[in-house]
Amino acid sequence: MSATTVLLTGIGGCIGTAVLERLRKDGVKVVGLAHETMPDADLVADFRDDASLAHAISAINCKLDGVVLAHGVLEPGPVDHVSPARWRRLMDINANSLYAIIHLCLPLFSARASIVAVSSTAAFDHSPVGGPHYTAGKWAVNGMVRHLAFDLGHLRNRVIETLHQGFLTFDLNRQLLVVLLQTFDLLEQGPIGNQLFLLLRHQVIDTLLRLASCFGLSCTFCFNLIQIGRKGHPG
Repeated sequence: MSATTVLLTGIGGCIGTAVLERLRKDGVKVVGLAHETMPDADLVADFRDDASLAHAISAINCKLDGVVLAHGVLEPGPVDHVSPARWRRLMDINANSLYAIIHLCLPLFSARASIVAVSSTAAFDHSPVGGPHYTAGKWAVNGMVRHLAFDLGHLRNRVIETLHQGFLTFDLNRQLLVVLLQTFDLLEQGPIGNQLFLLLRHQVIDTLLRLASCFGLSCTFCFNLIQIGRKGHPG
């Protein structure tokens, strides 16, 4: 049986490095794609340039069982400090390149391949530290993932997820997050039943996270896994 192979971006950052270590620990063969030459980078590309990404991914000569998109740039605002050129540059890196990589990898995916995109809780409201271009990019990733869950999930049995990272600034927020997670568990295990909850899961998550944001839940650097799309057939 051949080893699982995953394409990973963002290996120069703290999130990508942590993912790389875990995948290797689990015996996964990792193909690293980075923006510059570094020890764990098998491929190098300019994430702002479609042709550069295409050239790098054309060097992959095996099937991919997954793609983890963990790259991105955080730039501060406010709006009067973010020129249209800076907006376009960040959107190319934080949003457009994710779609380009997924599209280029479609012919390489195995039958049960998964796609995981690292986003941010800025995608549910706004970033308290990033500029408007950062927030917009993360909203774009969320929208892309939701759409791909339908485009790819039903037809090809794929798992499409986003990973929202953040930091909790107050004890109240930490307690509120615990309540949200407990609510998820109760809904999943309650008399409504698993199937209905799975159908409504993303609406429930959106509603609860928006409610949480009203209490000042502001996240940037720890992990919350929110499943946006799991549209494939079980089995």
